[in-house]
Amino acid sequence: MVIERFGETHDIAITILVDNRTDIAKSTDTVKYFVDKPLLAEHGFAALVELKAVGKRVLLDTGTTGIPLRHNAQNMGIDLRSLNAIVLSHGHYDHAGGLACALERARAARLFLYPGALRPLYRRLEARGEIRGGRFVAGFSGEQYALPDAVATLRDIRRKDPSGEWISVSGADPLNLIGIVTPGPRLPALTGHRLLLRDGLPIATLAGGDVRFHASLDPETEWQARKALLRSVGSASGSTRYAKGPAVGTTDTDQDSWARHPDRPLN
Repeated sequence: MVIERFGETHDIAITILVDNRTDIAKSTDTVKYFVDKPLLAEHGFAALVELKAVGKRVLLDTGTTGIPLRHNAQNMGIDLRSLNAIVLSHGHYDHAGGLACALERARAARLFLYPGALRPLYRRLEARGEIRGGRFVAGFSGEQYALPDAVATLRDIRRKDPSGEWISVSGADPLNLIGIVTPGPRLPALTGHRLLLRDGLPIATLAGGDVRFHASLDPETEWQARKALLRSVGSASGSTRYAKGPAVGTTDTDQDSWARHPDRPLN
């Protein structure tokens, strides 16, 4: 999948970031040993694969805990934030245990893994009490897991009455789950895209300058949704909240004017 995405390349450099032991040896013409700063070892494996011809960096596996991965990358002068992709060869803890650490640093990296790859890791974390298994999202088959604190929060949200609050987030926000958890076509995770939510459900999206509605709305509510979505474009923060009301982000005079001229351009 990585070759399909990045294209073929013949200029590849592989740097071992995590292994069962560390070596102290002299570098050669083809192998470089990092001996200037101490490195950590653990029962696990992780390697940086640099596709130099296309300028891409891929992390293959993540080790067991993420501690040697973070420490060794720093001492080797490797910025994990520059990763383009993270690939898991399989889901055993010694290859996938440091995934959370890697994702925390490489927030823009794509993750490639086979279905069910994380099942052994999740079951191990559940046995240790770090996550809980159950059914948290309706309409999806397979095993589901959540942090213990999230379970209580989900129950509280389910008991609350709908608030009708508008929440507009960037397409790159982790809340952009349209087409993944919530219904509708997927919205590419780009900062210029926007997603408008109301009570957790997708109402409208903005992509390529086009606004698309994913729910049936009356003209007045559709105008409110459009204003809430478009007024957040270019804002400094990644998400914007709008309280429900007769005219979100407008005055009553503006609303009356739009009612008389529904085809007028938005300010």
